[in-house]
Amino acid sequence: MPDRTGGSPLWVWAPVAPDGTRRRVDRVCFRRCFDLHGVPAEAELHLSARLHYHLKVNGVMIGVGPARSYPEFREIDAYDLRPLLRAGANLLEVEVLHWNLATFHGVHEPPGFAAQGRVVERGGREFALDTPGAWRCLRREGVFQDAPRLSFAQGPVEIVDLRAQNVAERGEWQPPVFAESGGTASLRPRILPPLLQRRLCAKAVASAAVSEGERLIGACLACDGDASVGSKGKDVRHAVTTTWIHSPADQTVAAGVWWGEHALNGESLAVQPASELPLRSTTKLPLRRGWNRLVVAQRLAFGYAEFCLAVPCGAGLRVHPERDLEGPQGVRLSGPLREAEWEALQPWFVDPAGGASPERAWRFVAVEDDRPVSPLRNVAWSRTACPPAPATLPLTLPAGQKTLVTLDMGQIVLGRFDFDVEAPAGTVLDVTHAEERLGDRAHVAKALVMYSADRWTLPGGRCTVESFMPRGFRYLDLVFSGHDAPVTLHAAGVIEQRYPHVFTGAFACSDEGLNQLWDYGCRTLELCSEDVFTDCPWRERTLYGGDLLPEMASMIVLTRDLRIVRQSLDVLLQSFDADRGWMQSRAPIPRERPSLSDYPLLTMVATAWYVRLSGDTAFAERAWPVFARMAATVARWRRPDGVYAPPEPAFIDHGRRLVAGPTCAFNAALTGAFAAGAQIARELGRLPEADVLENLAAELDARVVAVFFDRSSGSFRDLPLDEGGGETEGMPANSWPLLFCRSARAESPAVQKALATTLDAFSSDRESDSVSPYQMFYLLSALRDAGAAELAERAIRRVYAQMLAHPTGTLWEQSHAGKSLTHAWSSGCNHYLATAVLGVRMGFSAPDQIRRVLVAPAAASISWAKGRVPHPLGDVAVAWERREDGLHLVVSAPEGVPVDVAPAGPFASLPCHVDLRTTPVEV
Repeated sequence: MPDRTGGSPLWVWAPVAPDGTRRRVDRVCFRRCFDLHGVPAEAELHLSARLHYHLKVNGVMIGVGPARSYPEFREIDAYDLRPLLRAGANLLEVEVLHWNLATFHGVHEPPGFAAQGRVVERGGREFALDTPGAWRCLRREGVFQDAPRLSFAQGPVEIVDLRAQNVAERGEWQPPVFAESGGTASLRPRILPPLLQRRLCAKAVASAAVSEGERLIGACLACDGDASVGSKGKDVRHAVTTTWIHSPADQTVAAGVWWGEHALNGESLAVQPASELPLRSTTKLPLRRGWNRLVVAQRLAFGYAEFCLAVPCGAGLRVHPERDLEGPQGVRLSGPLREAEWEALQPWFVDPAGGASPERAWRFVAVEDDRPVSPLRNVAWSRTACPPAPATLPLTLPAGQKTLVTLDMGQIVLGRFDFDVEAPAGTVLDVTHAEERLGDRAHVAKALVMYSADRWTLPGGRCTVESFMPRGFRYLDLVFSGHDAPVTLHAAGVIEQRYPHVFTGAFACSDEGLNQLWDYGCRTLELCSEDVFTDCPWRERTLYGGDLLPEMASMIVLTRDLRIVRQSLDVLLQSFDADRGWMQSRAPIPRERPSLSDYPLLTMVATAWYVRLSGDTAFAERAWPVFARMAATVARWRRPDGVYAPPEPAFIDHGRRLVAGPTCAFNAALTGAFAAGAQIARELGRLPEADVLENLAAELDARVVAVFFDRSSGSFRDLPLDEGGGETEGMPANSWPLLFCRSARAESPAVQKALATTLDAFSSDRESDSVSPYQMFYLLSALRDAGAAELAERAIRRVYAQMLAHPTGTLWEQSHAGKSLTHAWSSGCNHYLATAVLGVRMGFSAPDQIRRVLVAPAAASISWAKGRVPHPLGDVAVAWERREDGLHLVVSAPEGVPVDVAPAGPFASLPCHVDLRTTPVEV
């Protein structure tokens, strides 16, 4: 970026509270105002933030950022402001969101905003845009500090009172103060283009009145140690909620609850799962006339606890923190409690006398009938007398009637909620989202690790409600409550936010199912492309080294734009921990955390492939020190038998048992990683280092066959044969050696038989015993290199069968619909269709395929195919048809590009009629 101040821009933030505490969720708006005589000659703004920003110019959103990274690699984004500036008053607005916690998208660091730039008028007058300068700031109020994380991977959901924000905006804007630099010493220029910002409207709307026969009582707390039920006993924490329930008579009341231990008057309550409503259990409250003490204890889940109690309105119950009917209704909450603190409370928990509460910090939470604590359960537990009826927008809802509105986007999307609403002040809008429906409602209970709900309390009048962070979904359920006048929903949809891919690759063939899978793969890749490749848009939105390899493979047959590949690889390289000599399997997360052993190896393989495709020697220089240190680390894991046993388990695939120790898949991947490191070294002219790594690859290549291949069964085993390794769990132990180890290819005929036997036993309920959509990239690539087209096509039809039978327009995380319905690690089929069926090889197995175009089509059950592949040397179009007299093949490549045609697999023995052209082939 231009350096006009003699250094990097200065970090600023809003003044902190008098006690110096930092908010768990903080949103600060920064403004810069100036008047212009006309359109300026120059107007550049460079900015960055910790963690996320939205930039508006004169009310128009023009950018979000910055790209995720580790603090010392923070990027700065550049904007040309001229198209939106005008004569007269102009306003720049930057809203920054900071979480005082770590997620899978970033490590814990202090908040901050930094800007640099200037606006220069044609007459020479100049306005500096550097921070702090003339910038002014205002903290957004009304942001709920105990909002739960959306998932274990993402940050807190949005629970915001827009009334408080409106009041704050009428307050005094202050000069910002200097902020901590954190680990950000300097800023790097952004390499990615701005993310796509496109408004999409809901395709279908329906509504229904909500029956209001229950009161929903609740309380919640959040902490970020990340104590959780998922923390395997480490630093487990608890929350305790207590209240007095006043009953007008002796009665037994059926109640809805959530998780935890419940005790009424010292007696534990039996809690049963409920089937009628999601995310709800049932219990019976044996209430006596007068006061009854309820105590609920919960273990925190991902740093969060939420007490919920649904009771019939007709039961006449009141809840008070003390036995005082004149006092406010509510509950008391304490926590987070460590294990010893909770154990000390247990005698009181079951005290039938209902003695005084222990001396500790209790927080009062009021019961607000029109504003239940839990937005998720306010929607999920809403009952309607009849199914939602189709409606159109604008949709007006009657005053005082709690109402459910369901939206269908028509496809799975990734973006920010966007609602145009007219409502009285205090109206509560709760929104849940999901990729699919259960019945006529968004399926929010599909993953218990997710809290798929946000809330806005509306300011009054007509306003736009837009979420700050994107969500992945197709279906929305909206519940409007607490309105004493009609509400009108004028418009509803999403502002799509993703990488701006422009795909030029194309594919079509005689099998319509394969054509559909190609389209599904393209859409899935779009939804899993942000500032890096992500696993999915719904649950995690996280960069993983293992997912990256098949994602990259599917992308390079669609576009030559490799910037997101480079960015993803760079963020993973940033995760390298010099003390351990290893990188993370996902990033950016704290470097000191344990890491899977195989994902960093696959990152090395992907890096070498990227360098081959792009010729980016600067990135090879960036990667080499990391690879060299990792090779030195791996050397310590070598066993006397020549294979390697990492200290941490590998992932390999979902649900596997055999992931620890000297597994065949890990050693096959390590062979590929040694070869990848050698290629990087040779590219940089480091010939001695390249020779060492090539020798290591060759030695391990041979040892994989010697140690793991069982000649009696014609199959590789997961563990060394001389240690009783007589089991092959699914396909990785066979497909990974075929792909990464040259010596293993001599055993290919026998191994293919073993793979076919495993495939015949395929069940979507037991993928780890056969093959998963993630493993399809490795399997299909190995079968492509072996020319085994029939087995490859059979595998595609088996593994993707349910995705074709129950289409969502995307590829799923698994071969059944039980998890994410949009997962780009499953897009290996696209790479196969382009590189095997069309036959345009892309250099994964052989670097020579980059310097020359190799067209080697192979198919078994397909009668014709055509398409285009964006090869590094230029677009290559292929059209072939199988006829009685042989294979008729037309290939188009740019003039002067060397092309080799070598039909493979079943086509290798057919007479081949080749028409090689430099003019485009219609595809």
